Formats: sequence, C-alpha cells, structure tokens
Amino acid sequence: MSPWQVSFFTMFSNIFESFEFSLCSSYSLWRPVR
Repeated sequence: MSPWQVSFFTMFSNIFESFEFSLCSSYSLWRPVR
C-alpha cells in the first residue's frame, strides 16, 4: 500500500466512526420520545 492510500483509509475510518457514533447517539436520544 502506498502512503496516500493508508492516509485515505485512516481518514475514511475516522469519518465512518464519528458518523456511526453520531447515529447511535441520535438514536438513543430519539428512542425515549417514540
């Protein structure tokens, strides 16, 4: 793997992780309301 591929993969995984976390937190916030 070339360095730019590694940096892109780490950036993508960070974005996906933060997205997943926000999704889970928003779901837990919405669940008591429903």
